[in-house]
Amino acid sequence: MTAADAKTVAECAAQAVAFLEQSDADFKAGDRGLGSGKLYDAARQAVIAVAKQRGWEYDSHRAVKEVTYRLAAEYDDLFWIGGFIGAEKFYENFFYGQDEMEDYEIVADRPVVHLFVNRMVALVGESTPETPARSAAEIKEPAPTAADAKSVAECTAQALAFLAQSDVEFDAGNRRQGSGKLYDAARQAVIAAAKQRGWEYDSHRALTNATSRLAAEYNDLYLVGGFAAAEKFHQNFIHGQDEMEDYEIAADRPAVHGYVNHMVALVNEYARNA
Repeated sequence: MTAADAKTVAECAAQAVAFLEQSDADFKAGDRGLGSGKLYDAARQAVIAVAKQRGWEYDSHRAVKEVTYRLAAEYDDLFWIGGFIGAEKFYENFFYGQDEMEDYEIVADRPVVHLFVNRMVALVGESTPETPARSAAEIKEPAPTAADAKSVAECTAQALAFLAQSDVEFDAGNRRQGSGKLYDAARQAVIAAAKQRGWEYDSHRALTNATSRLAAEYNDLYLVGGFAAAEKFHQNFIHGQDEMEDYEIAADRPAVHGYVNHMVALVNEYARNA
C-alpha cells in the first residue's frame, strides 16, 4: 500500500459524488470541457476510495487502472474495466482542450461513467443510487440502411478473424497494426448485431448508437464500455504514433477480447432464438 493521503475512504467517496454533480452542472451550462474533466475526476476518486479500503495502490494512473482489473476479477464483471475506460475518454476530452467528443459519444458514454461511479461508491458503503440504464424507448431509433454484401455470419467470422490477426500482430511486436485489427474485430461484431436487427451501421455514430441500443436491450452497459475500449485502440492505430503505454495495452486488450467474444455469442444466441 502507498502512503495514504489526508482523505479518508468516506471522504474520497463523497468527493466522487460531488465531482459527479459538478460535472452535471458543467454539462448543463454548456461547458463540456470542464464537465468532462469533472466526470473523470469522479471516476478516479471512486476508484481511489475502493483501493484505499482494500489497501491497494492508487497513486498513479497505472495503479488506478489495475484496481479496476482486480475488481473485475473479484466480481467476475468486466464492467469495472469498461466503465473506467469510458471515463478516460472524458479525461482526454478535457486534457487536450479541444472538446473533440461528438455529441452522440457524450450522450452514449456519460450514463456509463455515471453508473460506474455510483457502483464504485456503493462498494464502499455509500447509499448513492445508481444511474439507470436508458431504456430502448429513450434511444432514438435510426432507420436501417441497405445491407452490404456480407451476411451476419460472415461479419462474426470476420470479427474472430480480425481478433486472431490482432494477436499475431501484437506477438510480432507490431502494436499499431495489432491495435487496428483489434478495433476492426469489435466493429465487425457490432455490425453483425446491428444487421440482425435492421439497424444502421455504416458510420461511427451509427455503431455507437448500436452499442447504446444493445446495452438497453440487454440491460448491460458493458456493451457500451467494451466498444469504448476498442476505440482507444482505433485511436492508437489511426494517429500512427503508438502512444498507448505498455500497461494500457496489457490492461485493455483482454477487455476488447472479452467484448468481441461476448458480442459474437449474443449474435449467435439472437440467431438461435429468431
